[in-house]
Amino acid sequence: MKKFLVLILVVAFAFTCTAVFALEKPVAEVAGQESQYPAGPMQKLGRGIGNMALGWTELPKGIINQTKETNLLQGLIFGTLKGACQTVARTVSGIADAVTFPFPAYDKSAISPAFDFPAPATE
Repeated sequence: MKKFLVLILVVAFAFTCTAVFALEKPVAEVAGQESQYPAGPMQKLGRGIGNMALGWTELPKGIINQTKETNLLQGLIFGTLKGACQTVARTVSGIADAVTFPFPAYDKSAISPAFDFPAPATE
């Protein structure tokens, strides 16, 4: 049990470090600004890990957005369907980015926006 816990912590730490390093440079691009760094394989891997890990957030986002546009009943029905489709799309896009990260086309994401979370505020 102790070995299993250590293994889980090491894997979690490795994924966290990879994602943080990968997201370090392209934050300006996510914020809609020009980046002084070219996109590379680590950014593609970070985008893939982020989209795999956070793809599920598209489901409640779809419900909330549809409810704001229409009403609660339609938001629950159509928002759930829309959110489920977007969840699958973002997760599959993340898997594709994570699997193909060594290959070029680093700056192009299969889904827009590239990340499902807002960019940090810049000064």
